[in-house]
Amino acid sequence: MMEDCLGFQAQIASVIEILANSAVVEICKLVDAGYAALRSQMDLELEKSQKENDALRQRLQEMDVKMRSCEKRLRRSRQREEMYAVHLKPPEGKWTETVELQTGDH
Repeated sequence: MMEDCLGFQAQIASVIEILANSAVVEICKLVDAGYAALRSQMDLELEKSQKENDALRQRLQEMDVKMRSCEKRLRRSRQREEMYAVHLKPPEGKWTETVELQTGDH
Protein backbone atom coordinates (compact mmCIF):
# COMPACT_ATOMS: atom_id res chain seq x y z
CA MET A 1 0.00 0.00 0.00
CA MET A 2 2.85 2.34 0.79
CA GLU A 3 4.39 1.57 -2.58
CA ASP A 4 1.12 2.38 -4.32
CA CYS A 5 1.00 5.69 -2.46
CA LEU A 6 4.59 6.57 -3.44
CA GLY A 7 3.92 5.59 -7.05
CA PHE A 8 0.77 7.73 -7.11
CA GLN A 9 2.66 10.70 -5.65
CA ALA A 10 5.35 10.28 -8.31
CA GLN A 11 2.72 10.28 -11.06
CA ILE A 12 1.07 13.38 -9.62
CA ALA A 13 4.44 15.10 -9.34
CA SER A 14 5.20 14.20 -12.97
CA VAL A 15 1.84 15.54 -14.19
CA ILE A 16 2.30 18.76 -12.16
CA GLU A 17 5.80 19.22 -13.61
CA ILE A 18 4.50 18.78 -17.17
CA LEU A 19 1.65 21.22 -16.50
CA ALA A 20 4.01 23.74 -14.90
CA ASN A 21 6.43 23.52 -17.85
CA SER A 22 3.54 23.95 -20.31
CA ALA A 23 2.29 26.95 -18.33
CA VAL A 24 5.75 28.54 -18.38
CA VAL A 25 5.99 28.03 -22.16
CA GLU A 26 2.55 29.62 -22.70
CA ILE A 27 3.37 32.53 -20.38
CA CYS A 28 6.62 33.14 -22.28
CA LYS A 29 4.71 33.14 -25.59
CA LEU A 30 2.25 35.70 -24.21
CA VAL A 31 5.06 37.88 -22.88
CA ASP A 32 6.90 37.69 -26.21
CA ALA A 33 3.73 38.59 -28.13
CA GLY A 34 3.02 41.48 -25.78
CA TYR A 35 6.59 42.73 -26.07
CA ALA A 36 6.45 42.50 -29.87
CA ALA A 37 3.21 44.50 -29.94
CA LEU A 38 4.66 47.10 -27.57
CA ARG A 39 7.85 47.34 -29.60
CA SER A 40 5.84 47.77 -32.79
CA GLN A 41 3.79 50.57 -31.20
CA MET A 42 6.95 52.26 -29.94
CA ASP A 43 8.49 52.08 -33.42
CA LEU A 44 5.39 53.69 -34.93
CA GLU A 45 5.45 56.46 -32.32
CA LEU A 46 9.15 57.05 -32.92
CA GLU A 47 8.63 57.25 -36.67
CA LYS A 48 5.73 59.68 -36.20
CA SER A 49 7.80 61.82 -33.86
CA GLN A 50 10.72 61.91 -36.30
CA LYS A 51 8.40 62.98 -39.14
CA GLU A 52 6.92 65.73 -36.97
CA ASN A 53 10.42 66.91 -36.03
CA ASP A 54 11.46 66.95 -39.69
CA ALA A 55 8.37 68.96 -40.64
CA LEU A 56 8.98 71.44 -37.82
CA ARG A 57 12.65 71.73 -38.78
CA GLN A 58 11.62 72.47 -42.38
CA ARG A 59 9.12 75.12 -41.26
CA LEU A 60 11.77 76.69 -39.06
CA GLN A 61 14.21 76.88 -41.97
CA GLU A 62 11.54 78.43 -44.20
CA MET A 63 10.68 81.01 -41.54
CA ASP A 64 14.38 81.78 -41.08
CA VAL A 65 14.74 82.42 -44.83
CA LYS A 66 11.66 84.70 -44.80
CA MET A 67 12.92 86.57 -41.73
CA ARG A 68 16.33 87.16 -43.31
CA SER A 69 14.65 88.38 -46.49
CA CYS A 70 12.48 90.79 -44.51
CA GLU A 71 15.51 92.02 -42.57
CA LYS A 72 17.36 92.69 -45.87
CA ARG A 73 14.40 94.59 -47.29
CA LEU A 74 14.08 96.60 -44.08
CA ARG A 75 17.79 97.50 -44.14
CA ARG A 76 17.56 98.57 -47.80
CA SER A 77 14.45 100.59 -47.08
CA ARG A 78 16.14 102.34 -44.17
CA GLN A 79 19.23 103.02 -46.28
CA ARG A 80 17.04 104.53 -49.01
CA GLU A 81 15.18 106.66 -46.45
CA GLU A 82 18.47 107.88 -45.01
CA MET A 83 19.79 108.62 -48.50
CA TYR A 84 16.64 110.57 -49.45
CA ALA A 85 16.61 112.37 -46.12
CA VAL A 86 20.17 113.57 -46.66
CA HIS A 87 19.60 114.63 -50.30
CA LEU A 88 16.14 116.13 -49.88
CA LYS A 89 16.65 117.87 -46.56
CA PRO A 90 15.82 121.57 -46.98
CA PRO A 91 18.39 124.15 -45.91
CA GLU A 92 18.15 125.56 -42.38
CA GLY A 93 15.14 127.84 -41.91
CA LYS A 94 13.59 126.96 -45.26
CA TRP A 95 11.50 124.10 -43.86
CA THR A 96 9.09 126.35 -41.94
CA GLU A 97 8.70 128.68 -44.91
CA THR A 98 7.82 125.77 -47.19
CA VAL A 99 5.23 124.49 -44.76
CA GLU A 100 3.69 127.95 -44.40
CA LEU A 101 3.42 128.38 -48.17
CA GLN A 102 1.77 124.99 -48.63
CA THR A 103 -0.83 125.57 -45.92
CA GLY A 104 -1.50 129.11 -46.89
CA ASP A 105 -0.57 130.46 -43.43
CA HIS A 106 1.55 133.62 -43.74
